[in-house]
Formats: sequence, structure tokens, C-alpha cells
Amino acid sequence: MPVGSSDTKSLDSLIFSLVSVCRLGYTGRCPDGFLFGSPALEGGQAQYVRVPKAGGTLFNLSNPSTWSSALPSDVKQTALSTISDSSLVLLADILPTGVFAALQAINHPKVAPVITGKPWPLCFSRDEVSGNEVGLTDSDRILTIAIIGLGPVGVCATVSMLDVLSTRNIPFRIVAIDPIQSRREKMKAVYNTIDNAGKGAGEFAVLSIDEAKTRVQEWTNGIGTTAVLEVGFLAFTGLRCFVHHVVGRWKHRCFESWV
Repeated sequence: MPVGSSDTKSLDSLIFSLVSVCRLGYTGRCPDGFLFGSPALEGGQAQYVRVPKAGGTLFNLSNPSTWSSALPSDVKQTALSTISDSSLVLLADILPTGVFAALQAINHPKVAPVITGKPWPLCFSRDEVSGNEVGLTDSDRILTIAIIGLGPVGVCATVSMLDVLSTRNIPFRIVAIDPIQSRREKMKAVYNTIDNAGKGAGEFAVLSIDEAKTRVQEWTNGIGTTAVLEVGFLAFTGLRCFVHHVVGRWKHRCFESWV
């Protein structure tokens, strides 16, 4: 949990999030909170800013003992010492949004059959049900995901998805898509800094829109991706999918559709 405001000093390294985390772990603004940049609370683009209820929304990065992490204290301290302040800024909004996008997609009901290896609706049952089973093939168990838009949030969503899939040892194919070459090159550079454990055992490609259409056709024999994460409101790409998740500033929605 965030430390109280009385525990912090003016020289402490602090970071604040645009969303609060309640005791149940859900994300969302507090009923008594205000949104920076709204009539109720002026924007926070300043060297110093007054933060209402700061004790419940600020995390003291200068004191690793306050972090909610299972990592040993020395590991947390080392991790902090190697991260630049400019990278820490991502924790305020960009990285959490990317993580949100990845987790929303991986936990979507329509993705459950691929994860569990059991067809709908048996994928939600812990018990083995006998009779009239449908056996999934190895190709059915491969999670195929397209991430459209490789700005800061898109890059963080891609890295988050790779982390989730590699940690759970889920077979996957990911195509990261952007029409701008410089963004694609940035995504490739970020991917190359990830160690083999973080990359997992799946396939990963960074492509333009037309290249991605061809690659997905080849990967799935024309069936389409399991899920699409659209980050940044890019123009429609024409990719076919089971789950279409749109993420952007001030707007979060998840729905299933055929695109």
C-alpha cells in the first residue's frame, strides 16, 4: 500500500498514479477523488503539485520496504538503482495502462479455451467432464495476438503481454503492428533488450499493417487472431479476431466481436 504523506520528505523520490488501488485490488478512481486536469482539480503539469489524499495515492520509491513486492529487499534496491527517473515516470500511467491491456486480453472469457485446453464452456470448470469431449489440437492451444499501435502504451502492452505469456509458459504468436517505421524500430530495440526468459518460447514479429495481415493469414490459415489489442486509436487494420480490446486515454472498453 502507498505510504502515508507524513512518512515522506521533500527530497524523497515519489510517483503518483492516475488510478487508485483499493484493498480488493481493483483499479479505479476513489469516489472522493478528483481527476487532474478537470474543473475540480487543476492539472499537474508543474514542478510542484498539491495532491489531495496524497497518503493513499503516492508510492515512496526512495524506501523499497514500502513496495508491494515479494522480491528480497536487496533485489528491490538494486532494481531501483538501475532505473532512470525518466523510466520511473512510466509507472504513473503508461506502464499500468499497458499492463491493464495485456491482463484484460489474457483473462477474457473467449481466450479461456486456448489457455485451459478445454472448449467452451468446459474451460470454466475445474472438474473433468466425461462424454462428448472435443479434443483441441496443438495449433488450437497457440495464443495468437495482434497489438496495434506502438507508441509508449503499445510498447508497454507488448512487453507486459510477453511477460505474462512467458511466465505462464503459454505457447504464443505475437505480431506488433504500426504504420510508422520509427516506432517499429523502437519496438524491436526494446524487444532485443529482453532476456530469453522474458521473451518466452513463442513467435514474435514487428510489422507494418499489410505485412501483419499476411503474417496472421499464414500463422492461422485465415482463421485470424485470438485477440487484438488496439492501443492509440489507429485506423482499422482489417484483422479478424475473437476478442477486440481498445485501450486509450480516458477510454477503456473490452468486447468480443468479429472484425
